[in-house]
Amino acid sequence: MTATNVIEELLAERARQDAKWGEQNHPDLRPGLAHYLGLPAGHTPDVVDVADYYGLPTSDEAKILTDTTAAEGNGSWVAIATEELAEALEAFALGDELAGRAEVVQLAAVCIQWVQAIDRRAGAR
Repeated sequence: MTATNVIEELLAERARQDAKWGEQNHPDLRPGLAHYLGLPAGHTPDVVDVADYYGLPTSDEAKILTDTTAAEGNGSWVAIATEELAEALEAFALGDELAGRAEVVQLAAVCIQWVQAIDRRAGAR
């Protein structure tokens, strides 16, 4: 399946989501996360705090995992997607919405590639 076909499939899924839930406008990170984590008023959680809250590695940890497993010949789509998601989380935790958006675009592109790889495997069987 081409990237265009996958994008068309994703757009159809987005239309189904809109039909089911309407327009959604969630924040990038949980509001009041510092308070939830028990941090003093005015304290901004650091990237490690935010990554821990979401059960994700930091971007550095995810990059090490991706690089190490790839070098061993054991790379995976999950590792690559996790790295992109961890990079997005870090950007948003640091308040950099522009960088966060760029990372979400990269995550979406990785997911499209992943779908294409699944389809190629299915076609090879």
